[in-house]
Amino acid sequence: MTLIFLSGISCSDRMSKNILASLWMLLLLPTEIIGQCTKPATSENAGIHLSDNLKDSFNKSSAVRLACHNGYEPTPGSPRKLICDDNNQWSPGPEKFTCQKKSCGHPGELSNGHYEFPEGVEFGASITAVCNTGHFAIGEKQRRCLGDGQWDGGNFVCEVVKCGPPKPIPNGQPRPPINEMYDYGQAVQYDCNRDYTRLGASDSVHCLENGSWSDVPRCAKVVCIRLDILNARRVEGGSGPYGYKYTLRYECNVGYKMSPDGGKITCLEHGWSSTPNCTVVKCPNPGTTNATITDESGGPYKYGAILTYKCQAGHTLVGSLQLKCGSDEQWSSKPPTCQVVECPNPGSTNATITDESGGPYKYGAILTYKCQAGHRLVGSLQLKCGSDGQWSSKPPTCQVVECPNPDTTNATITDESGGPYKYGAILTYKCQAGHRLVGSPQLKCGSDGQWSSKPPTCQALGFPQPVHTNAIYEGPDGPYRPGDILKYKCTHWVMYKLVGCPQLKCGSDGQWSSKPPTCQVRWIILWIIIIVIAAVVIVVILIIVYCLGGCNCRNNKTTERPATDAEVVVLNPRPVSDTVNILQSADSSKQAEVFDPEPASGP
Repeated sequence: MTLIFLSGISCSDRMSKNILASLWMLLLLPTEIIGQCTKPATSENAGIHLSDNLKDSFNKSSAVRLACHNGYEPTPGSPRKLICDDNNQWSPGPEKFTCQKKSCGHPGELSNGHYEFPEGVEFGASITAVCNTGHFAIGEKQRRCLGDGQWDGGNFVCEVVKCGPPKPIPNGQPRPPINEMYDYGQAVQYDCNRDYTRLGASDSVHCLENGSWSDVPRCAKVVCIRLDILNARRVEGGSGPYGYKYTLRYECNVGYKMSPDGGKITCLEHGWSSTPNCTVVKCPNPGTTNATITDESGGPYKYGAILTYKCQAGHTLVGSLQLKCGSDEQWSSKPPTCQVVECPNPGSTNATITDESGGPYKYGAILTYKCQAGHRLVGSLQLKCGSDGQWSSKPPTCQVVECPNPDTTNATITDESGGPYKYGAILTYKCQAGHRLVGSPQLKCGSDGQWSSKPPTCQALGFPQPVHTNAIYEGPDGPYRPGDILKYKCTHWVMYKLVGCPQLKCGSDGQWSSKPPTCQVRWIILWIIIIVIAAVVIVVILIIVYCLGGCNCRNNKTTERPATDAEVVVLNPRPVSDTVNILQSADSSKQAEVFDPEPASGP
């Protein structure tokens, strides 16, 4: 703010001074600030409309119109107008207004040509006009897409190439009518004079893209002579003479083949197209299989050759036995092969195959059979698959083994059925009372058809002595018969007691009524004796100690010993166990000896 100072004002100017003071006060009052938006920044190829482009700021609620540069147009959905809002921001944002190139579209069809679009059809793109083959361009080939969405140029055309009239040839001429000019692609045929043949790739000429004619044909005289081919005959065509393109066909006799294939020849400018030749037919090597050729010569195999095949033993031929070389250089069939002979399933019996694989059973296969225990094999043990595909015999069967009637003895069979006795049958034998069985009580029929042992016999009972113990018995000596009684007792009844039944009786079954008794020590009596002996020994020891300590016994006189320091004499008595052994001995007696020690000598 600039302050202005006024001076030199007279009193008469007092009213003017008041007016200036009032203006000065107005300048000092605060002013209201109005919101503004800066000039919006637009996206590429876009800008502000010309009427608004001169402003740098815009008041609140002002509107700005946006536009695209030349050759561009707004992208669909882009906002065309921006408004300055209360926040001094443009709404919507300027960046949402985008522009895209205008499209000029397709320029239309070009007669006798087409357009190429290497850059597309949008603003600034260039296209090139191209004429079809046989046409040439008139005008500017390049066209450009302008800012208004239109193509420039458009005066380009494609004109057809033209040829002049065709020229005559030796011994021939163009077929009338003859024109002055011919368009690209048009053709003119030529004719030869009489007895002349038209030669060349084509009988006509064509107007080319460079305005010239294609190669013209030639006219010449062509004659071919008749051929005589060995081992062949003519099947198509006359006897001659033969002109240009005349065709003959030959066939070879049986056993020969034509070379080249087909036997067809054509008369050309310089003679026949080829010379047929008939050679002997040969068949290729038939190949190797596991079948053998009986008369193999190793080839070559000419027409009519026959190969005969065979197989080794145990194999059968699959295919044709013979192959014949035919006129088509092929064998009559493929070589045969040899397959191992297989025998059918032998069938089931009650005999079992030991190594059963379930088949197939090829030549030489051997099946071994077996039976369960107690059965015997009836038939051949083994079957072999033969070269004829048959087994060497029928499968065997199994029959139950039977044992013969056992020999008769005086022993009786308890469950006699009278036979037959099959495998596993058991015979149990018994004897009458007072007899014992000698031998096995049972016989079993084995898998070999024999009994497990000979039949037993019965003998009158005579029982041996029972088992000896430390108890003694009274009674008769053996052998013993049923009813005999043995009585048992112990030798020292004071020291031993009898444990068990005191009597054994021999029963009718040859067994004693019980086990023999035994004698066991009476431990209470033994301990009483041990205690008594120990007491006696202790008394004797005390008496000896007393005598040695208080009396001097010599010459049957007693002398009182003076009192001295106490002396203690300890005598070890005999061990108690020795005393017990003395008492337990039944066959001898021992006496315990007590040795008196020598009297102590006086001082």
